[in-house]
Amino acid sequence: MPRILIVDDDTVSREFLRDVCERYLGYKTVEAKGLREAIVATSAGGIDAVLIDQNLGDGKAGDYFAALAKMGEETRAIPKWMITGQRPLDWDASAMSACGVLGYLVKPCHMDEIKAALERTIK
Repeated sequence: MPRILIVDDDTVSREFLRDVCERYLGYKTVEAKGLREAIVATSAGGIDAVLIDQNLGDGKAGDYFAALAKMGEETRAIPKWMITGQRPLDWDASAMSACGVLGYLVKPCHMDEIKAALERTIK
Protein backbone atom coordinates (compact mmCIF):
# COMPACT_ATOMS: atom_id res chain seq x y z
CA MET A 1 0.00 0.00 0.00
CA PRO A 2 1.43 3.43 -0.95
CA ARG A 3 2.64 5.72 1.85
CA ILE A 4 2.07 9.44 1.63
CA LEU A 5 4.10 11.91 3.69
CA ILE A 6 1.94 14.86 4.75
CA VAL A 7 3.90 17.92 5.83
CA ASP A 8 1.96 20.85 7.26
CA ASP A 9 2.37 22.86 10.44
CA ASP A 10 -1.38 23.50 10.59
CA THR A 11 -3.03 20.66 12.51
CA VAL A 12 -6.44 21.03 10.84
CA SER A 13 -4.92 20.95 7.34
CA ARG A 14 -2.74 17.96 8.21
CA GLU A 15 -5.69 16.03 9.66
CA PHE A 16 -7.84 16.81 6.62
CA LEU A 17 -5.14 15.55 4.25
CA ARG A 18 -4.65 12.44 6.40
CA ASP A 19 -8.36 11.68 6.39
CA VAL A 20 -8.61 12.12 2.62
CA CYS A 21 -5.55 9.93 2.00
CA GLU A 22 -6.48 7.18 4.44
CA ARG A 23 -10.28 7.06 4.49
CA TYR A 24 -11.15 8.24 1.00
CA LEU A 25 -8.17 6.93 -0.99
CA GLY A 26 -6.99 3.98 1.13
CA TYR A 27 -3.34 5.06 1.42
CA LYS A 28 -1.18 4.94 4.52
CA THR A 29 0.17 8.24 5.79
CA VAL A 30 3.12 9.56 7.70
CA GLU A 31 2.76 13.04 9.19
CA ALA A 32 5.30 15.78 9.83
CA LYS A 33 4.62 19.15 11.45
CA GLY A 34 7.64 20.81 9.92
CA LEU A 35 10.78 20.70 7.88
CA ARG A 36 12.94 18.76 10.34
CA GLU A 37 10.33 16.06 10.91
CA ALA A 38 9.77 15.79 7.15
CA ILE A 39 13.47 15.23 6.48
CA VAL A 40 13.67 12.54 9.19
CA ALA A 41 10.54 10.80 7.87
CA THR A 42 11.82 10.88 4.29
CA SER A 43 15.28 9.61 5.20
CA ALA A 44 13.65 6.65 7.00
CA GLY A 45 12.44 5.49 3.58
CA GLY A 46 9.25 3.96 2.27
CA ILE A 47 7.63 7.22 1.15
CA ASP A 48 5.84 7.02 -2.21
CA ALA A 49 4.66 10.65 -2.48
CA VAL A 50 4.73 13.89 -0.50
CA LEU A 51 2.09 16.55 0.09
CA ILE A 52 3.94 19.55 1.56
CA ASP A 53 2.76 22.99 2.60
CA GLN A 54 4.77 25.77 0.98
CA ASN A 55 5.40 27.65 4.23
CA LEU A 56 6.24 25.79 7.42
CA GLY A 57 7.05 27.07 10.89
CA ASP A 58 10.68 26.02 10.56
CA GLY A 59 11.28 26.60 6.86
CA LYS A 60 9.86 26.47 3.38
CA ALA A 61 9.11 23.62 1.01
CA GLY A 62 12.14 24.70 -1.03
CA ASP A 63 14.37 23.97 1.96
CA TYR A 64 12.94 20.44 2.06
CA PHE A 65 13.59 19.97 -1.66
CA ALA A 66 17.20 21.12 -1.22
CA ALA A 67 17.70 18.70 1.69
CA LEU A 68 16.34 15.81 -0.39
CA ALA A 69 18.67 16.65 -3.26
CA LYS A 70 21.62 16.23 -0.88
CA MET A 71 20.34 12.78 0.18
CA GLY A 72 20.66 11.41 -3.32
CA GLU A 73 18.77 10.85 -6.55
CA GLU A 74 16.31 8.27 -5.23
CA THR A 75 15.17 10.54 -2.42
CA ARG A 76 15.10 13.64 -4.62
CA ALA A 77 12.93 11.80 -7.14
CA ILE A 78 10.09 11.08 -4.69
CA PRO A 79 7.03 12.70 -6.30
CA LYS A 80 5.95 15.83 -4.45
CA TRP A 81 2.93 18.14 -4.52
CA MET A 82 3.21 21.57 -2.95
CA ILE A 83 0.19 22.89 -1.08
CA THR A 84 -0.18 26.64 -0.84
CA GLY A 85 -2.65 29.24 0.31
CA GLN A 86 -2.47 31.02 -3.03
CA ARG A 87 -1.31 30.31 -6.55
CA PRO A 88 2.46 30.88 -6.58
CA LEU A 89 3.08 33.88 -8.83
CA ASP A 90 6.71 32.93 -9.33
CA TRP A 91 6.05 29.27 -10.15
CA ASP A 92 8.86 27.92 -12.31
CA ALA A 93 7.60 24.57 -13.61
CA SER A 94 11.00 23.44 -14.91
CA ALA A 95 12.77 24.27 -11.63
CA MET A 96 10.06 22.53 -9.62
CA SER A 97 10.15 19.50 -11.91
CA ALA A 98 13.91 19.26 -11.32
CA CYS A 99 13.10 18.94 -7.59
CA GLY A 100 10.52 16.21 -8.20
CA VAL A 101 7.58 18.57 -7.70
CA LEU A 102 4.73 17.64 -10.00
CA GLY A 103 2.55 20.65 -9.26
CA TYR A 104 0.69 22.52 -6.57
CA LEU A 105 -2.71 22.47 -4.93
CA VAL A 106 -4.31 25.65 -3.61
CA LYS A 107 -5.86 25.59 -0.14
CA PRO A 108 -8.53 24.79 0.64
CA CYS A 109 -7.90 21.65 -1.38
CA HIS A 110 -10.84 19.54 -2.47
CA MET A 111 -10.85 15.77 -2.10
CA ASP A 112 -11.16 15.24 -5.84
CA GLU A 113 -8.12 17.44 -6.52
CA ILE A 114 -6.03 15.49 -4.02
CA LYS A 115 -7.27 12.21 -5.46
CA ALA A 116 -6.43 13.26 -9.03
CA ALA A 117 -2.96 14.45 -8.01
CA LEU A 118 -2.08 11.29 -6.10
CA GLU A 119 -3.57 8.91 -8.66
CA ARG A 120 -1.48 10.65 -11.32
CA THR A 121 1.56 10.27 -9.07
CA ILE A 122 1.22 6.72 -7.80
CA LYS A 123 1.08 4.05 -10.43
